[in-house]
This record gives sequence, C-alpha cells and structure tokens, in this order.
Amino acid sequence: MANIVEDQVASDAKVLQSYLGGKWQPGKEQGTALVNPVDGSVVAYASSEGLDLGAALEHARDVGSPELRKLTY
Repeated sequence: MANIVEDQVASDAKVLQSYLGGKWQPGKEQGTALVNPVDGSVVAYASSEGLDLGAALEHARDVGSPELRKLTY
C-alpha cells in the first residue's frame, strides 16, 4: 500500500515570480501550491493575483511578436 503524504511543505519552498512586461514580478498572494508528484510535498507557490496581464499581453505584441517573426526555420 502506498504512503500518503499530506500537507508536507519543503523547507525551501519559494514563491515564484512571473516574467511579464520585460521584468520579474511577484503575485500579491502566496498563491497555489506546486506539488512534487512523487512525494506530495510542496516545492513552490505561484500566483498571478495582482499582475497586470493586459500589460503583459501588450508587451508580447509590441516586443515579443516582432522578434519571433524575425526567426526562420
């Protein structure tokens, strides 16, 4: 029978930041737990709460899209 690990948090679990609009930005909350599928421990947290997703989309259209179009295969 498999062991069930509940509510185990790694001591080095970090709150991850998102790279949006050309800079690293943390969410405003701790966010959702990202869980190790092997042992069920929390390895990090991630949140998009409070991030300006509209500005991120604008940056992607204005900066990322032209650069991607320059690439050839």
